Amino acid sequence: NNLREPSQFLELPALEPEKIEIGPLFNRIRTQTITQIDVMILCS
Repeated sequence: NNLREPSQFLELPALEPEKIEIGPLFNRIRTQTITQIDVMILCS
């Protein structure tokens, strides 16, 4: 397990460095969207 985790961790930034930077922002937007949908359902 110790050998697999570092290799996978190194592969992601090497292949797709943009995802790591955009990831947190995307998660933030997705969370806000889910919250807005929940509020709409509660209000309706």
